[in-house]
Amino acid sequence: MTSQQRYNTDTIKAVARVMANSFKEDPLISMVFTDVTNADKLLYKHSYLRAKDAAGNGSLKLLDGNPRAILIGMDSKVERKLHDLFLSMQIIISTFGILGYKDIKTMLANNKKTVDVLNLNWYKEYAGERYYHVKVIAIDKELRGTGAFRKLITPAIEY
Repeated sequence: MTSQQRYNTDTIKAVARVMANSFKEDPLISMVFTDVTNADKLLYKHSYLRAKDAAGNGSLKLLDGNPRAILIGMDSKVERKLHDLFLSMQIIISTFGILGYKDIKTMLANNKKTVDVLNLNWYKEYAGERYYHVKVIAIDKELRGTGAFRKLITPAIEY
């Protein structure tokens, strides 16, 4: 796994494509984007912003340098809450640039259904003061079943 490495724009775009394609299949994401026009474009833009940010702050890990198997994560002690808030604001602004009012309203209504079911802060109950926070893990379809996920997640678990 490579880390603390500079990534070029093509690599970041490749990572974003893998992320967007992986999350497009996720039932939760599918639910949030149900009946939303330009959902694919929005998912790619969100993935690109997250990948670019992770590449810049050293939290992007590629399996053997391959942008088709990625993990974004870091030690909880080095997480930057204010920085994460700024990234969230960029993602929200990009959403308004891609979707119209009707689609935003639909997406928010869909998202409310997920919030009622999921506790996104569950880890606070089980993790200690320090842990490795895996924010994103995505494997290209062609690499699934090859052990790529295990190879990416094992160092995070061992950490």
